[in-house]
Amino acid sequence: MERADQLRVSGQALIGCGQYAVDCVQPKCAELERICTEFASHLNYRRVRLRDVQSIWHAVLHVSRPSTRFELLYNEERFNY
Repeated sequence: MERADQLRVSGQALIGCGQYAVDCVQPKCAELERICTEFASHLNYRRVRLRDVQSIWHAVLHVSRPSTRFELLYNEERFNY
């Protein structure tokens, strides 16, 4: 991502100095910016989904632990009689 952003900035600088063909460099810069935006959006979507899955996983672990402890206590008391 950082490298793509650096290339885009370099392309804009080349356009700014006017030595290169703007009609050649400008579409590449625009395409690079579009791809970076799309990638960042997809990455953000995956991060949100990962956080959702992690919170569900922690909730499942939290719910399953007390039942395991209860079963252990229940089994200990049953054998003590």
